[in-house]
Amino acid sequence: MAQIEQKYAYFFRMMVIEMKNKPWIDISQPLTNDIAVWPGDTPFTFKLSFTKEQTGSVNIGQFTTSAHTGTHIDAPYHFDENGEKVHELDVNIYVGQARVVDVTGCEMVGKEELEQFSLEGVERLLLKTSDGRDLGRFPEKFTVFRENIGPFLPAWNGRPVC
Repeated sequence: MAQIEQKYAYFFRMMVIEMKNKPWIDISQPLTNDIAVWPGDTPFTFKLSFTKEQTGSVNIGQFTTSAHTGTHIDAPYHFDENGEKVHELDVNIYVGQARVVDVTGCEMVGKEELEQFSLEGVERLLLKTSDGRDLGRFPEKFTVFRENIGPFLPAWNGRPVC
């Protein structure tokens, strides 16, 4: 556990150094007690356990959630018993320049949808799949990847497609 904590502490220090002169765009969804979760999954909850007044120094809270709540990554292990787990991934692959491709309205995304875009030199690919939605309701329909997307994307060398 200490190794993981050190890895992430290093990551956040480096992120601050690298981002001093560059804009940071936060694409994460806010975690609130009414954020939608995968049907049947553990809902996100936050509660204040002790106030600063009670402890004399700090507020102490606790949260419960599923790993699939809000903005998250699915490590290869999610789909492959032999795949890497989240703590085995290099966190640096998730920070840096990215190309955003708007695929809003596509029920499925694969080679056919992406080959029409110039992706040469792209390090990270973000797929915009909706024009906004009620974050408190799990969508009835959502974009899924076609089976042919994997073989089409190996040029990203392990960088994320989100």
